[in-house]
Amino acid sequence: MSILKRTPWLLLLILILAAFFRLFCLGCESLWLDEVFSAVWSNQQPVSLIESTASAETQPPLYYLLLHYWMVLFGQGDTAVRALSACFGIASVYLVYRIGKEFYHKNVGILAGFLLAINAFAISYSQEARQYSLLLFLTLISFFYFLRIVEAEKINKTHVILYVLVNILLCYTHLFGLFSIMAQVFYFLLFRCRHLRATFVFFGAQIITLLAFSPWIFVLIRYTFQEAVHGLDWIPEPTVTGVAEIVGSLSGAGYLWRPAGILFVLIIFFLCLSGVFLARESMRKSVQGGGVFNRKLAVSVKSLIEPKIALLLIWFLFPLVLSLVLSLTVRPIILSRCLIGITPALFLLTAIGICNIDSILKGRLSRVPASVVIALIIAVITIPGLYAYYALPQKTQWREVANMIKQDAGPYDGVIVYDEQESPFYYYYLGSSAISIEEHKFTWIEDSLIDKDRVWVVFSSGNQDDDINLRNDIFNRYGRDSLLLQEELHEITVYLFDQ
Repeated sequence: MSILKRTPWLLLLILILAAFFRLFCLGCESLWLDEVFSAVWSNQQPVSLIESTASAETQPPLYYLLLHYWMVLFGQGDTAVRALSACFGIASVYLVYRIGKEFYHKNVGILAGFLLAINAFAISYSQEARQYSLLLFLTLISFFYFLRIVEAEKINKTHVILYVLVNILLCYTHLFGLFSIMAQVFYFLLFRCRHLRATFVFFGAQIITLLAFSPWIFVLIRYTFQEAVHGLDWIPEPTVTGVAEIVGSLSGAGYLWRPAGILFVLIIFFLCLSGVFLARESMRKSVQGGGVFNRKLAVSVKSLIEPKIALLLIWFLFPLVLSLVLSLTVRPIILSRCLIGITPALFLLTAIGICNIDSILKGRLSRVPASVVIALIIAVITIPGLYAYYALPQKTQWREVANMIKQDAGPYDGVIVYDEQESPFYYYYLGSSAISIEEHKFTWIEDSLIDKDRVWVVFSSGNQDDDINLRNDIFNRYGRDSLLLQEELHEITVYLFDQ
């Protein structure tokens, strides 16, 4: 059942593919609001950065510290700022391969790595200057050493030390990193009889991690669970449709035309089921040919309780269900990008399903392995989504707006950014002395514009609730006859009025 007689070459091609998708057009689009926040926030000195994060940010400071030193080395251009996430994204593809190869089968590793390499969701956050790519990277390392500890016949101290260090870093990256560690604890408790030899070491590692993270626990409680804090109030209440869309986004269907996206999710779902409920013939061949699973699994029809399969299910479902429960009972926190750490489990299950089908159908329908055919089908389905991601604007075009105004505005022009979140404009505008910027939110400052010949109004369509009223306000103030220019960009409209 081998689809890879030359594993190193296939792995190299997959990594090249992953690097291409994550580096291609990395700086083509301007930074959006959260990315600008990352760049500005990380520009502080490390001590000030940690203090500021503890007092005013909802997430721990590790990513900002890494980005600070990254920008010191490589600069603050858009491409440079995003390149850190791209590196983590490429490395994550290799880690998925290693987990699949070492703990399941080399074919599983190759297929899972390929699926992650072409996944539009993972690609998009590998091209964003936020902590989500780092969250994925550290989650994979954590599960890699977790498996090495619980599956080893003899405890390796180096593996334990690395596991503890990675878990501490994971906690200081994102709140949802805690959920992945909790999933490991849940799995360990569920199969504790199978891993008795590792009990003391495993729980000792969790205690050390908890103690190391304890200084930040108060911050997490303050910003996540207190009603008086509104840093997370913009997250919507979870719905059945919303959860389905989250799962669809994780699978890579978010950039697909809806019918194609539904088909893609159904294919992934079917393959995951094939990974959980093994056909008898597949199980028999696994025993005879030394396939994906061991004899203990082959003699059990209920493969759901097989530890390595159960681990993937818990890895995927535990953070998803826990974040949903907290969103319904405490406050909304569930977002697809925060759950990026569970995507490897989805693709490992999918790869196992492909290998099982390949084992059943080998030589019956075609000389071409079924795994190759299925992988190609998935790749073909994802092409339209990848094309849409690269060909169509995905982020608000603040850089283009700022450059346009700096190029065309005169010395007596005024500029008003009519938006609650105007910081990306000022990030790119860089305070040129040629124009007077009047910063305000939803109010008109008449006196400051009296001596201006012309007024630029930058209107973001992000204000959906007030869209009509805001645009009417603009034309009532200046009159339609005085409109000199109207430029439509992605999520932004720029007006130029003559006074």
